[in-house]
Amino acid sequence: MEELNLSSSLSSSQEPPRPVGNFYLRFSDYNSFFNAADEAGFVREDVTEWETVTVTETIETPEGEEEIEKQVQEPKTKEKNLISSSFGHSFDLVGTIVRISGSQSGSLEEEPEMVTLEGFHVNYSGILPVQFEPARIEIPNNPYRKLNWAMPLTSSNSGSII
Repeated sequence: MEELNLSSSLSSSQEPPRPVGNFYLRFSDYNSFFNAADEAGFVREDVTEWETVTVTETIETPEGEEEIEKQVQEPKTKEKNLISSSFGHSFDLVGTIVRISGSQSGSLEEEPEMVTLEGFHVNYSGILPVQFEPARIEIPNNPYRKLNWAMPLTSSNSGSII
């Protein structure tokens, strides 16, 4: 299969295509991740509570204008929620990773020593938004959780996915 060279077809004002695939991300904490996801468009605002309000409306009648009152439902409380997956992306929120230290003797009587890895970890599959670039890390040698839900992109199969 012949590879497509997109860089030659781009004008100087166009940006090159964003990377597509499976990515390991590390943010300082959950809020940093959520803010970046919000900026990238992966957060929606959902109404969590409604309230009934009375509104007055003026209508035209054969006798002239008449004011009527009616009850309507309006949003009272809204909450921002992560869109965890869609046709074009998927998140695996790993969170804080705690592992057993490699310095254990293997004895059953010995209490294992735990090590907490730095940051809030997220596995992401899709087109990598610019907001996630600072959090992108290299593929770990021994990942805590692997991205198995998407086919990895290679030069031989990228034409069939994109």
